[in-house]
Amino acid sequence: MCEKCKPLDERIAHYHDLSQRVTDPQTLEGIKRLIGDLEAQKKILHPGE
Repeated sequence: MCEKCKPLDERIAHYHDLSQRVTDPQTLEGIKRLIGDLEAQKKILHPGE
């Protein structure tokens, strides 16, 4: 993992953890979108992976 990805991975892990404790469907959908945005940012940093 590169240094630029580390904070993104930490936020993704935080949102995954949060999603395990939330039952509200709208909140879960928002968390999924946030995780998707963060994963897209990682792909921009490493387009060949």
